[in-house]
Amino acid sequence: MKAAAKVLAGAVILAMLLWITAFLYWHVRILGAIRTMETDPSSDAQHAAQDVLNEAGCRSLPYLFEALNPNRSPEFLTGATIHIGFIVAAPGEPILYNPKVAEWLHQWEITQEDPPDVRRRKCEGLRAWWKENGARYHQVWRIWSKECLS
Repeated sequence: MKAAAKVLAGAVILAMLLWITAFLYWHVRILGAIRTMETDPSSDAQHAAQDVLNEAGCRSLPYLFEALNPNRSPEFLTGATIHIGFIVAAPGEPILYNPKVAEWLHQWEITQEDPPDVRRRKCEGLRAWWKENGARYHQVWRIWSKECLS
């Protein structure tokens, strides 16, 4: 009986360590990609950052929504809202041209031409939307899955 309890305790501890490791792995990678999107305008760096966010899938959403600050560069906000749109508008569907994504972006994309008050309004609206709907798209405890809706 004691041996079974020790094995069970060991399995639980191992599972917790694996979850924490996966969480920290994605936390560091996603934050690094977001930092790169904002600070390194080179196309190679931007593509690498987008690749990390694409690989992260829905795991990147809480970070991207948190990063929506109207004081950040319009270029960053454009990239972040486009990335969010591809994940939330049509999860699991092709992204090359998807009317759902186009409709979502029409409403929420922050463009470089948006004046500061429009950027502020969109950032606030998106963060409110995430607060209300975020749990449908990603649950932190499901860190192992990049496709939380599937």
